[in-house]
Amino acid sequence: MGNAKQKTDTRSTVKTNKAKAKPPVAKPYKPSATISAVELVLVWLAKMFKASAEDYCEIETVDGHYNLVLQNGALVTLLRYDGIRSTIDYNEIFLGQIDRLNSYLRNPFKTVGHKLMWVFRRDLDGNAGIDRIIEIQKKTASTLGLNLNSFIDENKAIYEPYLYDEQSYIAVITHPRLLDAAEIKNDHKRIADLAKRYEIGTMKDAQNLLHGLPALKAIHDTFVQGIINELEHSDFKGVVEKLDVSGAITSIGRMMNPRYFDPNYKPFIPNSGMPIPLRWKSRPSPNDYSEVLYPKISDQLMIQTITPLDSKDKAGDITAPKGSVEVGDLVYAPIPLSVPPSPSFSGMSSIMPTFADFFDRMNQQTTELSDGSVRAIPYAVSFMLSGDGMASIGLKRALASVVAWQGADNAQLKSAGDALQRYADFGGTVVGLQVSAMTWDEKTEKGLERLQIRKSKLWRALQNWGHAAPLERTGDVVQAYLTHFPLGFNHHAPLAAAPLPDALHLLPLDRPASPFKKGTMVQRTPCGKMVKLEHFSDELAYNYTIIIGSMGSGKSMQMNNELFESVLAAGLDRIPYIFITDVGMTSSGLVFGIQNALDTSRKNLCVYRRISRTKRDAINPLETAVGLQHPLSNEFAEMKSFLVTLVTPSELDRPEAEVSNVISLILKETFDFFATDNDQAQPKLYQIGQSTELDFLLRELRINIDVSKQLRLHDLALLCHQRAESILERDTASQQRKNKLYRARNLAHRYAMPILADCIAVTKFDTVKRIYGNYKLSNGDYILDAIARAMSQVAIDYPNFNNYTEFDISDARVASVDLQDVIVKNNPKNNSLFFQIIRMFYKKRIAYSEEDLQRGEIPDTYLEYYSRLVAELKVDRKYMVFDEMHNIKSDQTMLAELERDSREARKWGIAYYLSSQYISDFGLLVKAARRFVVCSSGSPEERKEIVQALSLTPAQVSRLTTAVGLRPTGMTYLSKVINKQGNEFVQFLTSMVGSKRLWLLTTDPDDQAVRSILRKRYDLDTVINMLAMIHPRGVKSIIQVKKEERALELASSSMSIDQQQAAVESVYNELADDIVNTYNYINSRSVA
Repeated sequence: MGNAKQKTDTRSTVKTNKAKAKPPVAKPYKPSATISAVELVLVWLAKMFKASAEDYCEIETVDGHYNLVLQNGALVTLLRYDGIRSTIDYNEIFLGQIDRLNSYLRNPFKTVGHKLMWVFRRDLDGNAGIDRIIEIQKKTASTLGLNLNSFIDENKAIYEPYLYDEQSYIAVITHPRLLDAAEIKNDHKRIADLAKRYEIGTMKDAQNLLHGLPALKAIHDTFVQGIINELEHSDFKGVVEKLDVSGAITSIGRMMNPRYFDPNYKPFIPNSGMPIPLRWKSRPSPNDYSEVLYPKISDQLMIQTITPLDSKDKAGDITAPKGSVEVGDLVYAPIPLSVPPSPSFSGMSSIMPTFADFFDRMNQQTTELSDGSVRAIPYAVSFMLSGDGMASIGLKRALASVVAWQGADNAQLKSAGDALQRYADFGGTVVGLQVSAMTWDEKTEKGLERLQIRKSKLWRALQNWGHAAPLERTGDVVQAYLTHFPLGFNHHAPLAAAPLPDALHLLPLDRPASPFKKGTMVQRTPCGKMVKLEHFSDELAYNYTIIIGSMGSGKSMQMNNELFESVLAAGLDRIPYIFITDVGMTSSGLVFGIQNALDTSRKNLCVYRRISRTKRDAINPLETAVGLQHPLSNEFAEMKSFLVTLVTPSELDRPEAEVSNVISLILKETFDFFATDNDQAQPKLYQIGQSTELDFLLRELRINIDVSKQLRLHDLALLCHQRAESILERDTASQQRKNKLYRARNLAHRYAMPILADCIAVTKFDTVKRIYGNYKLSNGDYILDAIARAMSQVAIDYPNFNNYTEFDISDARVASVDLQDVIVKNNPKNNSLFFQIIRMFYKKRIAYSEEDLQRGEIPDTYLEYYSRLVAELKVDRKYMVFDEMHNIKSDQTMLAELERDSREARKWGIAYYLSSQYISDFGLLVKAARRFVVCSSGSPEERKEIVQALSLTPAQVSRLTTAVGLRPTGMTYLSKVINKQGNEFVQFLTSMVGSKRLWLLTTDPDDQAVRSILRKRYDLDTVINMLAMIHPRGVKSIIQVKKEERALELASSSMSIDQQQAAVESVYNELADDIVNTYNYINSRSVA
């Protein structure tokens, strides 16, 4: 095309007839007699001179599931390259990978036939991915009846300025010239025989399904798999996906037209499941089958007008950059390199530039958008590596040696060629290397003005990348643009020769990969690549997350934010169970925020409770699942763990020998004694007045109890259960009665259970004394006396462990139990008991599986009920959360129970979240966790523990020290994910929280205090809007300054210390008043 303006529009479905250009080795098929020789010549000339945009697309058809076939017979397989799983060290890991790739590719690239094209694209429009997530989250919120759209929209707004769409693809190409003449002849004969046998005619406007050489497939597939193996090497850990032909064509279409090409497009190709579309027959020849075959792939991909632009093309007064093309509503400016990046020399050593150098430089090249935001410029880079690079310079060297006059350039060319020849002579492989880059913007006056700036910045960045030489003269500008997509065999940039390792250095090998292929929780890398996290991912063996961070690091906010995102996950039909054990009000904002988003009739689904040591908050550790007279296996283990902790003296790190066995025997005898299934038992009886709620329900339900007869509570529970199960009507009145019957059942079951006092009595049983009556502990005490004495003391110290359960969260699905009133500093036994009892309480709601149904531990009368419960729980998402884990770090029994939970987590379908300040707080749980979030680098000693526990490399330690922490642009943290194959992803991610979500989920005491004051005056939505507008990043620093100023004012006053303290604390109310006044003033001005 040169500089002549030409417009090639491919939107028409009727095209000029074209014949295939003769490939280098393949014999053309004999044309139909109805096609004149003149027509064939005209078609060939049109194709050679690119009369249509489709002529630039050389993809003819497909071969099998993964291979595209080009018009010259070459096979192409497209690989999606997501990056590497972990941050790596350059000198060891990166250079090691270069050596491995060089070792594998050196022989294939010594001859002509193999090519490797790598395309990297970074676009400003990273919002396509987040838009899909926002759509999913809003759909979930609507399904669950959650009014959270303002928080969802805010999350999009906060991430949008920092996200970029990043794509990286590798096209592996194999040409038929690798076959010998006999193989080609045999394949041609086989195809010709097939065409003759079935009288196959021409396919001028359709895919030529007979194109391609079967003998080439084995060579190509081996080459492709070898590249995948090297990229996925265990030392490098690349993430590669071989795309099937349908995915490959769709990906190419998305690369070319990200705004318009449907990501769910299914191309019309063999074995795609798509029917052949009906088309009018346009050729008169009865021997042409085009209209009943699959349409050309070029027709499906080249869907937009491609128009070369010149200096006469303007938008307003701004001209298009030289050598640019218009595609749709965008203008692209390609820049091929006449000289690719080269090594720089320092003393006797050379340093080869890498793609990371170019990427970092491009990340600093910014332009201002029309909305005033400043973003890094979009760009694409394409690399082509081809075999036998020496052949590309052979002719030039020959000319340089015979020309009589020896200019400096010729001498340098000869010298460079000699150096490459020596490298090749010593076993090195020289490849042909072609590199091109481009940037783009909208075809508006502002857009073209920005494009001029973007092109110049890209130009300078390329020049500074290993002294590369950009080229202004692009020749065929359409080809220069399309060479950034894997559409054909050749690359448009000038061909240079380079040692294979140098060429490999330039490829985008070390971009960070996402640990999850899908997910609805958005995070980003510090450089702007979007990363999706998924809570219940099939890629993890189970969901077990540990969050570490010092005070003020943002760890609690990160955990709250992830849990907040969990209620917006894809595919939810019910609000997930989120059960939190906390010390303080850290999670209160999360609970109240979700509760506020529900309508009035469902606010009971969210509960925040502070537990006390009183009987009012009693939780019976010996209570089984409802309807069971003996605990399930898991329940029994939890009860035993609790009682072992309870009877073990605080001064001991672990229980003495035989204590665990004695507790097991006591538990067994206790439940046997109060069951109804043996003659020696004495089950507990219903007593009027024991529970006023149960008495009231029985009267309301008209269940008459004959007080003269002894009614066993287990029997009463079963009676209520059976009546509830018999109600099949769905009307409101019937459902209310059913729920009341279930409640009466639950209460009867509670009072049928043994309590600690019963266990004390069992220690006196002959069956127990006969075995352990004479067994002594290390201090000389009889073991049964010691256990009975410890349990008796607990009855005094912990009344809520020695009574029937009174603590209740009703039907809550989101609950936080705050332990701040019962946790005692430096009393790990006390703290462990409360953590354990809440864990047991929660698990009675959600920790059931099909295994429980199959063990025979559930009575037949309750089996159908538990079958329904297990089926419902299998669908529900469930989270168990433990904050402030340092309170139980010294209790090995509790840690062992949580470790056991990790092995059962997948069976139950429960995701675990554990949070604390130090990695040492988690003990053996570090080995159990599948995901780590490290929010602060800590002191040198703490960092050493993190490095050792997580097995971090020196490169990762360096990033941990310099990158992790809170910044105005978000919190950057170290993320380690271990998938079910054992592969580790160690990356650095940035989490961002908008002002509304920050104020909703804040864990800062000053923020919470101001929010609480305002909450007493206004509804939560108003309070959040008010605070987000006036103080978008919190009030901690403002409160601190005001307190210091107030303290200085009062230093010389005559107030008492208490009065001064009260005066200092009054700054919270004063600041709240200021916020209200400012908010009202702003609103009044906006109305005016």
